[in-house]
Amino acid sequence: MRFGETKRRLNSSFFNPLLLVALLSVLIVMQNVYYNHKPLGNDVESSTPFITQIATSTTAANNNSLERETIEDIVNKCFPKSAEEEEELKNEIKHYEKSSKFKAKIKETQGEAVLAAHHISIIKYLKENVLEEGWSVLDLGAAAGGMLQAVLTAYDEVPSLKGSRGRFQGIELTTGWVEFASKYFASKYDNVFFTAGDITDFTIDPPNQTFDFIMLNDVMEHLQKRRYGCFFKKLQSVTHDGSVVYMHTPTPTAQNVESGQYFELTLPHHIVITGMALAGFELVAFEHDVDTECGRSRDLKISPRQIKKAKCKMGGWAKYYHTTFVRTDSSKKEATFVLH
Repeated sequence: MRFGETKRRLNSSFFNPLLLVALLSVLIVMQNVYYNHKPLGNDVESSTPFITQIATSTTAANNNSLERETIEDIVNKCFPKSAEEEEELKNEIKHYEKSSKFKAKIKETQGEAVLAAHHISIIKYLKENVLEEGWSVLDLGAAAGGMLQAVLTAYDEVPSLKGSRGRFQGIELTTGWVEFASKYFASKYDNVFFTAGDITDFTIDPPNQTFDFIMLNDVMEHLQKRRYGCFFKKLQSVTHDGSVVYMHTPTPTAQNVESGQYFELTLPHHIVITGMALAGFELVAFEHDVDTECGRSRDLKISPRQIKKAKCKMGGWAKYYHTTFVRTDSSKKEATFVLH
């Protein structure tokens, strides 16, 4: 697997250690501000910041100090799902199966409808920057399989990708989509499978199966607050040295402007990047998606050139990020995750 070539291509577009530190600092400040204005998920009783909600905090009488768990604590701990969290997931499944999106996603997979604009941008980015010949692919939060189908098509049509490919696997929470996709892909392809589960808790047969490429397309913002450690642990179990992980996610600004998602959190990118690093995944690229077209492209007076390129903006800022990691066992120790 030529993951080194992928890393070089992505590195050429974005990687500077000092710039990364500055970017993470800005993200932390941005999200601390945003969390104070938006309730998280379905938690209607509290709109306090994410870290404060899951941290142990005490206020000293004299110095008004606040003790918090570190980010390292947050990303290392895997809490079992509570009854409330289990109920949230069941309700999310019911919501999607009753929504117009349910049938729309099936039509996209069947080729009866055009992919959503951000998915068109994702597949363009993957073909130009990430995908390599012969890879096995795991799609976490695969919906009805539209993006898995798009990657399969790329492997059939793009000259540099044609040839043998590995196993393709979709993991999806919504059982109706799993039932459709299992039958659909079995009728068209060999070595393509679909399994029910959420991204922190699923089973693949054989259990020791790992993948060259894992993608999460607008999925991370749905991850429940106490399950970050579970996700990083699970990701370790389905990857190997050199595995590439791709995430497409909304920016914090977009999530605080947009509404209508059933279960969505303002994604703490600094926590995701820290957790991935502790799990042995090196950050390769973290950049705005400038190719998604949504008809909203108003610039702010202070918009830098990189943002002006974006064809889809919310609140004057690009709506989405591309983020890519590579697992590097040779340079990082595997993190120890604690089950609670």
